[in-house]
This record gives sequence, structure tokens and C-alpha cells, in this order.
Amino acid sequence: FNYELLPYERGLVMHRIGLTNIFDEVVAPGYYDLDLSVNEHRWISQELLHLALIEPGDNQVDVQYEGVGFDIPASWVQEVPRNGSLQIFYCRTKKVIEKVVQNGVYGGLKNPRWNGVHGVSLFVPEWQTKFVCPGTNQLEGTKWVGIAKLRNVKQKMKDKFKDADACFDQLDKDGGGELSRRELATGLFALGVYIHPSESEALMAILDEDGSGEVDREEFSAFWDMF
Repeated sequence: FNYELLPYERGLVMHRIGLTNIFDEVVAPGYYDLDLSVNEHRWISQELLHLALIEPGDNQVDVQYEGVGFDIPASWVQEVPRNGSLQIFYCRTKKVIEKVVQNGVYGGLKNPRWNGVHGVSLFVPEWQTKFVCPGTNQLEGTKWVGIAKLRNVKQKMKDKFKDADACFDQLDKDGGGELSRRELATGLFALGVYIHPSESEALMAILDEDGSGEVDREEFSAFWDMF
């Protein structure tokens, strides 16, 4: 048994339970897509900023604000803007994870339910298991970010198209059988699949396996099946 919730299922869970009730500073590593016009989302963004200040290491990776790469200013610790979209991959080193699980965060804020675990939880998505810090079920380091980013892109496509061929056919407007970087990015946008510049770069890097600058149907299908 290993089941990853679909986007609409995650949405239902968030709606019923509430994002602030789901969020736990002790197990913070993960991807956050936040709408800063929503009070709960602003609170979580500030919690992540506070954690980033007290925890060492490269913990806020590939931050995007309004679709653009962004360095969060120090002033946001006091007050986060009340509009805009913010995406953050929050990361921790193994050393930080082990310290947080043992001692809690903020010098003692500890979830009593997290006293260490044996093995990997069945609720950890299969693709994440190789990145999990033993005994914690938390994503370790930053290597998982690249895969998470590509899975985000794939999910956005999957929300619009039933399979790789259906998506490719809509993008390949001239029927030439290949897509340039520009065709891919502008085509997805025109079809209502909104991806950030860093996602576009990551997508093209893995799609264009032969380095030709073009993506054919076979390369596109291989990406779809992989993620």
C-alpha cells in the first residue's frame, strides 16, 4: 500500500482540516505553493521564514514569487505581503532533522507524536522514500527538489490532458513532430498549464535528452511515464 493523494483530494483534505492544522514545524521539509491573500498561507510563509533564520543550511530552495526567482527580504519576517503567489521548497540537512526531532524547534516546540519512527511510513509517496532521513520520515537535503519540481509540472499537464500523446498533439501545432523550447513554454501557457521559469528549464533539460534543442514525441512520452 502506497498511495499519493491527487490534487483534488489534497484540496478536500486541506478544506476539511485546515492548512494550519496540517502544517507542523517539526516536519516542515516539503513543497509549499502559497497564496498570500489567504491568512493561513501568510502565517505558514512566516513560519517557514522564521525556521529559515534559526536553522543552518540551504533551506529555502528555488523560491518563486509571482512566477519569478526571488530572494525573500528580511522585512518579510515582520510582515508578509497580502497578495501574490509564493512557492518554496523547504529543506533540511540530516543533522538539522535529527536535532529537530530530538529537541523540537524554536528551542523546545516539540510535537510529542514525533519521537522517532522505525522504517518508512506507508503514507510517504514511493518516489520520496529514497530521500527520507532514516527514523524521521522527513525529506533530507536538497536532491529531492529537482524530482519534485518535475512531478509538479507533470501533474499540471495531467490535470489538463489524459495522456502524453494528447498533450503533445495540442502543443505540436504545426504537426512537425518536434517542439522547441519556445513552443513548449508558450504552448503550455496557451493551454492553461502555467509553469514557472525554473520549472520550464528543468522540464526542457530532462526532455531534450539528445541536446538538439527540440523535443520529439518519444522524449515527451518518456518524461510522462517517468514522472
